[in-house]
Amino acid sequence: MNAFVDGVFPDWKGLLDTIIQILLQEKVLKNILKAQNICSMDIEGVYRVYDAFIRKGGKGDSRPSIGHVATDDGNDGEDDQHIAAQKQQLGSLSEQEACKILQNYLISSTARDCGIIIALQKIQRDGDNEEELESGSGVPQTETAVGRIKVRDCDVRYRVTVIDLDRKPLEKIPKHYELDQALMKFARQVSK
Repeated sequence: MNAFVDGVFPDWKGLLDTIIQILLQEKVLKNILKAQNICSMDIEGVYRVYDAFIRKGGKGDSRPSIGHVATDDGNDGEDDQHIAAQKQQLGSLSEQEACKILQNYLISSTARDCGIIIALQKIQRDGDNEEELESGSGVPQTETAVGRIKVRDCDVRYRVTVIDLDRKPLEKIPKHYELDQALMKFARQVSK
């Protein structure tokens, strides 16, 4: 790594600037933020939904399953608060609406806990068929091809990968709520 940094980047700031250029060229941060914001309801509201519909079985005897609720309805979580605000009382949420809120929360919390890996490789110009990039230019990655960016006088291949995208289990909601309550209690104690 140090040889690569020394040979391509003048210092660590150069490496950081390159990573920033790559992240601006790619849409990964925008997509992660979109997923993080899919649920606009806070953990207290989500926990109330969880408590009423999952732990206590919701309306009737059937326990709703969040697996059957469609995720690609185009609303991107915009109606979570709208549903809750319109209904105002938890008891008036349908099981499908409750499941949608819980599902959006789990997607959102997964996106808040993911990681990004950026692999860099200096392009050697020994018979390489790739054309040289102009200074300050780049080629975004695709599903089948790595991205490329010009760094100083050197072309660099890169691959951005998002990791740790296993959806959080439903059982995490009470733990998230407990953590939130402990943080709020601590914040109140510190502010006294």
